[in-house]
Amino acid sequence: MRLLLLLCLGLFFSDICAADSINIVLLDPKSVIEESLAFRSIQKQIAVRNNEYKKKALEQQNIIQSEYRELDAQKGSVPQQEYEQLSRKLAEKASNYNKEAHTNKERLDKALSRATENIDQTLDKIMAAYVKKMGDHIIIVNKISVVYASNSLDITDIIRQELDKQLPQVKVVFDDSTR
Repeated sequence: MRLLLLLCLGLFFSDICAADSINIVLLDPKSVIEESLAFRSIQKQIAVRNNEYKKKALEQQNIIQSEYRELDAQKGSVPQQEYEQLSRKLAEKASNYNKEAHTNKERLDKALSRATENIDQTLDKIMAAYVKKMGDHIIIVNKISVVYASNSLDITDIIRQELDKQLPQVKVVFDDSTR
């Protein structure tokens, strides 16, 4: 089945290429992005902020554990109703800390998404310029879907280098309005 598909595609593209002299090139867009300087700068900034969030979460966890130990030590010395009230307040505090951790995760995800949009937009411009330079008769195929091709058809490094040149880094904007 796979061989038949390859033969059909080969015949189809050979007819098109012969008729209109179409250039076929390969690109690994995921590799272009993930190996770019811009994406690496984004990753570093996200990692720094994530470490800040983790540090704060650990401090909060230690506070809650300490307060639970203190509350547990008071269990026999305070009235049951007061103990239950303190226990509920502490559970609510722990819940609020968990909500904050979830919110921080969402902030990181949104910041990453916004920052990578910048890469995507720049990459779109680079691809449009490449197509214009090469002429109208070009097919860019995702490298991951190709079984075998000559390395000379692969433009991944060319495109990544141009991305690095045009966008060496991206400033990540974090929405910490409630921080």
